[in-house]
Amino acid sequence: MKSIDGRWLYYMFLAGYRKVHAHRKQLNRINVFPVQDGDTGANMTLTLAAVVDTVRPERPYKQVLDQIAETALLNARGNSGVIFGQFPFGISAETAEISRISIEQFAVSAKKAVRYVYEAIEKPVEGTILTIVRAWSEFLYTNRRRCDDFGQLLVDSNATLRRSLAETPTQLEVLARANVVDAGACAFVFFIEGMIECIRQKTIRHLVKSAADTWLPDELDDAVPAEGHLPQQVRFHYCTEALIRNCSLAPNRLTEILKESGDSVVVAGAASAARVHVHTNHPGLHCSACQQSAGGGLVCPADDGIHSALPAGHSQHLTGRRRQCRCGRRCRGVYV
Repeated sequence: MKSIDGRWLYYMFLAGYRKVHAHRKQLNRINVFPVQDGDTGANMTLTLAAVVDTVRPERPYKQVLDQIAETALLNARGNSGVIFGQFPFGISAETAEISRISIEQFAVSAKKAVRYVYEAIEKPVEGTILTIVRAWSEFLYTNRRRCDDFGQLLVDSNATLRRSLAETPTQLEVLARANVVDAGACAFVFFIEGMIECIRQKTIRHLVKSAADTWLPDELDDAVPAEGHLPQQVRFHYCTEALIRNCSLAPNRLTEILKESGDSVVVAGAASAARVHVHTNHPGLHCSACQQSAGGGLVCPADDGIHSALPAGHSQHLTGRRRQCRCGRRCRGVYV
């Protein structure tokens, strides 16, 4: 297969989602960075599920890609979810209006999209999903003219994915101490491996037949504290997210404002719809700051968990107990 259309892209995405969903509890267990809140598997599953549920498998490639990019950012959950969502956003921004995409075009757009991912993060850290996304994209670009089959190129890329994932503990000390690989990076590897399993079938018939039976959760209650790892000092207790319509501030200025009282700042998307993620002790202040920069409306959906120190030094993830956003404004935000 020398090119793919929008239907192939959708069903490959569906297969990637299924792989991540199947391994979500494993991803939760190894989640120690940036905090040990045991929710990377749940967050990535919910981010991907929203795309599968919202987007429809149409034939024009760019049409489906644009829908995937928009939906992923609008529904991104957690640090890894927002970072992941920025990748298809960058690919979309670097892709022309085409009905099918060739290996050359896909590899070039993926390589260019890496810059979008890095620029969205206040402090890019290697040994995370960033490293895996960059390594995979570079492999595709380097080998784009060596292989004339989409499926084979993706199959060949798996060795690079696995090698880069295995190296994450050598790049990030907290992973080495816990003796795990990075959870967000691992989720990306599972996602691509699901896509590989799909495209190796040479047909999407089996996925078309089973798509209606795919479980698409609205919420997950299986996020767990990362057990068995070394204690971690948690500085900021709330994982706060917001969607800003028609943002009046440049991304770097918005980042400067958010990092004044928080960390793990990610500002993804574009001015028309910017997705913000930050860990903070003052979620209301951050919602207010986002509100002031929003020209077309604000949604402050917060993670339904709080990062708080337990006697054993682990962090805690609470679910099922919500109350309205503390920003005091009319939004759909919820905080524990």
